[in-house]
This record gives sequence, C-alpha cells and structure tokens, in this order.
Amino acid sequence: MGSRGRGTVRIRLPLRPARLRSRPQTGASRLRCVMRSFRELSAQRGRGFDELESARTWLAGRPDCTGRVGVIGFCSGGGFALLAAAQSDYAAAAVNYGMAPKDATEALTGICPVVASYGGRDTSLRGAAARLQEALTRPDVPHDVREYPDAGHGFLNRHKPLRIARIIARAGFRQKAADDA
Repeated sequence: MGSRGRGTVRIRLPLRPARLRSRPQTGASRLRCVMRSFRELSAQRGRGFDELESARTWLAGRPDCTGRVGVIGFCSGGGFALLAAAQSDYAAAAVNYGMAPKDATEALTGICPVVASYGGRDTSLRGAAARLQEALTRPDVPHDVREYPDAGHGFLNRHKPLRIARIIARAGFRQKAADDA
C-alpha cells in the first residue's frame, strides 16, 4: 500500500495464495496457481474476487480516500479486474490483456467505465477486444477499448516473458503500443 501525495492511495494484491508467496515458485506451483486463477475466472467467483472486494472495501473506508476506488489488472489479473468491476462498486477499471467472458454482455451488467488494451498478435485472446467493445457499447458504458495490431500479450511489461508465452501469445514489451496505452 502507498500514496503518491496526489490523493491517490493504492494497494497491490498478488494472485498467488499467501502460503506460497514466501517460497520460490516452481514450474508446477506456477501452473497450479494459473489453473486456479482460470477456474475462478470461469466461475466468476473465488478467493481472488473475495480478496479484491476486501481490498476495495478497506480502501474506500480509509479517511484519506474519497470512497472512489478503481481497479487495474494485467493478464489474468485483467480478467479479475474486469469481472470485479461489474460485481462491485468501482469508479473505473483498467484492463490490460484480460480475458473477456464469453457471456460478456450479461457478466458485465452494471460495470463502471472501462479502459482496456489488447495486443492484436496475442493469439490467446483473439477476439477479446471486439467482444468487450460490443458488450460495453450496447448498454452505453463509457469505455476506451483498443487493440494494438503489432503488439502481443504483455506488451506493457518490461520483462522477458516465458518462452512458451512468447511463442503462443506473441508476448513481450512493445514501446509504441505501451506509450499509447
């Protein structure tokens, strides 16, 4: 948690369970964590959503907070941010290469304004930007959904992604898309 001195209070929630955060993550534990996250995203409920709601409630109740809380997420965290924004009282959501649910129009009923960024070369999320755009346009939700044609998954992240992610999702940092997003 921290504050930048401009009225912004923030908290970062890792998606890894607390019992695993102090241990080095192996390939097997990383896979279990990813699979659990995707199960929760598919069910649209679970520990990740519970922790987001607890953090939102805690932040909104702080004396140095106006009560307006936003949510931001990257990759599977983007999917959590998108769905949580529809399930609770958020002022805005920033979704970066987050999975849009198949039933997006229904699942996102009542959502706050959304800014979302996707990579056009990301084969793992093919069609997600268009599906989200359509789901937010029909009910007239304020939104800015962009798909950057030359970018893949993780284009905002300045780290070297796993080889499998570079192959399947065309993952990796893209300066031009990151500057615009």
